Amino acid sequence: MLQLVDTTNNEWLASDRNGRYTGNVVADAQILVASAIHDGVLAPGDNILQTSANTIAPEIVTWASGSTLFQPSFRCNGDSMHHVVKGSILVRVEDTQGFNIDGNTMGSAAVLSGPPAASQEYFDLFPGTDMWTCTDYHKGASIEDGTEQQLANLRGISVAAVSHFLLSKESTISGNRLTNFKSQYANSIVGIDIQGKSQGVLVADNFVNLKSGTRAAPNDQYIACRVRKYVSQDDIVKRNNVFHQEEFFEEVAGRNLRWRKIPDNHPISVLTEWDLGGCPYGRA
Repeated sequence: MLQLVDTTNNEWLASDRNGRYTGNVVADAQILVASAIHDGVLAPGDNILQTSANTIAPEIVTWASGSTLFQPSFRCNGDSMHHVVKGSILVRVEDTQGFNIDGNTMGSAAVLSGPPAASQEYFDLFPGTDMWTCTDYHKGASIEDGTEQQLANLRGISVAAVSHFLLSKESTISGNRLTNFKSQYANSIVGIDIQGKSQGVLVADNFVNLKSGTRAAPNDQYIACRVRKYVSQDDIVKRNNVFHQEEFFEEVAGRNLRWRKIPDNHPISVLTEWDLGGCPYGRA
């Protein structure tokens, strides 16, 4: 990753406010290696030097080597390795056959992330930072809203594309205590989240009070237990739970619909990422 600016504190690292390359010891080394790759001095497939991962384009090398100006653009909702930002998750299990998440205590969890980039709250906190406006968004976090950014979201237990044990014994999320979750700029704060094509899960004897001292109002960002689209409600058994916030089941028209078609803007357009559909897209 070639890092020119630090968007967490708006400091310039290897370029100035006018868009000129200023460099530093790390950026200079990256530019030097990328230039050698583009000039054929280094072979991009060299297994020893591992130069095949170079993602610095020739245009960037030309800019850093000259005096031209560069106007950066920012793709929001992803990280430097092209992962979709999913927010903070305390316990995460995916693409698993048979598991037990039992007897855990999770309390006073807080996300300190600021507001989404390009939001009014962001500009209020960092005046004069119009250069951070999002020109694109990493697709996949929310197909309903491609601009949704989940950086500040907080989930206690999240499972996706999971199933029962081999001998049909249910996987369990049981006897857990989740209390006092905070995130000022979250779109959602969820205690137990079940998504993807999941089945054979018992959710029992859990205590969830994400907003201690008072019951959260309906339709706010607090959700005690959420079962996402394309998870059949019949495949998830809930028993003897104490949920102080709302339960949310995302209905889908026609219970025979188990897979969501991979959208055109999804980066993987041919195959599913996980065999059990935790993407949560299935097959085209």
